[in-house]
Amino acid sequence: MDPATGVATGVAGIVAGLPAAGLVLAFPASGRVALPPRWALGGGARPVLVGTVAAVTGAAAGLVGARLGWSLVLPAFIGACVVGVVLAVVDVRQRRLPFVLSGLVYGGCVACFGVESVLAGSFGPFGRSVMAGVLVVFAFLALALAVPGQLGLGDVVLVGWIAMTLGWLGWGHLVSGLVAGLALQAAGAVVLLVLRRKTVRGELPMGPALLAGWLVAVVVT
Repeated sequence: MDPATGVATGVAGIVAGLPAAGLVLAFPASGRVALPPRWALGGGARPVLVGTVAAVTGAAAGLVGARLGWSLVLPAFIGACVVGVVLAVVDVRQRRLPFVLSGLVYGGCVACFGVESVLAGSFGPFGRSVMAGVLVVFAFLALALAVPGQLGLGDVVLVGWIAMTLGWLGWGHLVSGLVAGLALQAAGAVVLLVLRRKTVRGELPMGPALLAGWLVAVVVT
């Protein structure tokens, strides 16, 4: 554990919560992305939304920073924390996982992991990261095609960068993160059924559970 790095990344996460809250408002349920005026300052989001997003991004970034410590790959993981919170909130509000946000994480992973690999003179973790991403994307894509309506392409793209970042840390992290995310999703479905909902289809977004599983794997595994 590295408390000093955790404090620094936690503060950075809280600061990033302001533009993150503005980004949440940029994605309607369907249609074009439209950044609200002054989105970098929250975009006019309600204080409760800004406070919640800032608190969650700060907590997630602080935990990840403390667990991993400083390295050239840490910015990719902190960026994933911030983008992950935006994706989770958008998915809950709009049932949408914007590709453009996941694309930012992919770009950050390739850049940070590539530079770290070149400087270290070892491409083993980078290769494992790419392999993990490819394998998991194909597996979830096959599942989405086999069971239409249960998984969207946004979920498939999201799980790709989740697999890449966890794959960089190790195969054990990858398995732990996916199992934790699917278990949380199943638990949420059970809660809905207990509450006498007739169906959970379309009512329970998968992004938040997958992202929570990712955080658990990074911090605990």
